[in-house]
Amino acid sequence: WNNTVNWGGCTIPDCAKNVLIYGGSAAQPVIPANAIVYCKNMTIQGGASLTLGANSTLVLCGSFTNYGVLNAAANSTILFQGDTIQVIEGSLIGTNQFGNLSVIKSTGSVTLNEDIDIAGNFTVNSTSTTVNLNGKHINLAGNFTNTSNSVVVPDNTKLEFVGSSNQTYYQGTST
Repeated sequence: WNNTVNWGGCTIPDCAKNVLIYGGSAAQPVIPANAIVYCKNMTIQGGASLTLGANSTLVLCGSFTNYGVLNAAANSTILFQGDTIQVIEGSLIGTNQFGNLSVIKSTGSVTLNEDIDIAGNFTVNSTSTTVNLNGKHINLAGNFTNTSNSVVVPDNTKLEFVGSSNQTYYQGTST
């Protein structure tokens, strides 16, 4: 990830740069263990993959779309931040599950457009933004923590705790 050669000689992605991972390439991006990397919007095309190493963090300042393969270590994190409207969509269940999902925003919104499996924790810490679960099914193996008042849980939304040990649910003051 942190090698400019991997990006066609361009600079390493940051919150101002979109990342499109093409299918069919022999080289697919790997976010190494313990690394923190950034990008604006990320799209993983069919036939492509992204690997997140142990304790790594992918910080998204835009949306996340997966039509390929997401190999996320159970203790990796995909973090949504920034002041934009963000969307999570594509294939997000089974082997394409997130490690941890975190939303830390002061404005804007995050909308879940597909069912999702989360191997770790789901954390929302947003002050003036909306996290819309959009009637989707969320399989959560870790804990749910909402320290804001911004999670919208419409009818038919299902948060299912599927962990093998005790899990905690802290709702905060959401609607």
